[in-house]
Amino acid sequence: MEWEKIRENLLSRLEKAKEAGLVDVEVLPYLDLINALPFFATSSSCYGRIILLDVPTGLKKDSAFLAKWHRKISFDEFWNSLQSVEGKYVWFKMDPLILHVSVKDIEHARRFVEVKTRAGIKRGGIFSIKPERIQIELEGTQKMEVPVKFHGKILITEEYGEILVEEANARMDRNAKQWERFAEEFKKEFSKELNLEP
Repeated sequence: MEWEKIRENLLSRLEKAKEAGLVDVEVLPYLDLINALPFFATSSSCYGRIILLDVPTGLKKDSAFLAKWHRKISFDEFWNSLQSVEGKYVWFKMDPLILHVSVKDIEHARRFVEVKTRAGIKRGGIFSIKPERIQIELEGTQKMEVPVKFHGKILITEEYGEILVEEANARMDRNAKQWERFAEEFKKEFSKELNLEP
């Protein structure tokens, strides 16, 4: 399949996901920025999130979201959710930014990876090279995960819960700054293509 068709399909999928409310709104400005250029197309993403996750078998495939926020949260939100959710083995997690991008050619892929590096995003890079496209994955490093409930019994005190929420929120702030820095570096690198040059 030629690049133009691949890109058209990816952007169509994104539009359908937006309409269905399946894309976290916080990430949309960054996706729009990347997709404004004809040699990029985003395929999946996550702005960053705080979640309560049931992991009954210890395997990702068996896990289930019990509560999810793509923003900072209050202690009351966390504590009320923790008390009400049902799950065998509940974890409190903060997941970092994730971004998958398809790229038309190796030169634009190289420049995109340079943007990632200058933005201070340590994890990620090119993970697939095919004649029709190159795949890039980025992942932030701001993450944490702590078991908080087991067979209906809350494992932590309220005081410790407050510390967990404070730390998760601080990591969400740092995650947001990484997105902002990525956007700044992206605009610098592709200023000509984005018509941003004075």
